[in-house]
Amino acid sequence: MIRNAILKAITTSEDKQAICDALLLALKKTQHLHDLVGLKYTKMDCNGDEIVVAEFENGHKKKICVNLDSGTAMIADIATKLL
Repeated sequence: MIRNAILKAITTSEDKQAICDALLLALKKTQHLHDLVGLKYTKMDCNGDEIVVAEFENGHKKKICVNLDSGTAMIADIATKLL
């Protein structure tokens, strides 16, 4: 119950997909991640897990756990896992 309250408080004020969309544009400008084509935020209803799936031009996908992250923490987690 407490976990759900914390999760709700953290996630209700930020549009995490919009953050991913904006971050995607910035990351594509870099030499290292120019082939990144998508960042899709997903919240799994059954257990509350939150992931971002990064997709590349060659079809490779990488799952990044962003459970209970604020928007800025999510940006840091995505950048760390992709770099």
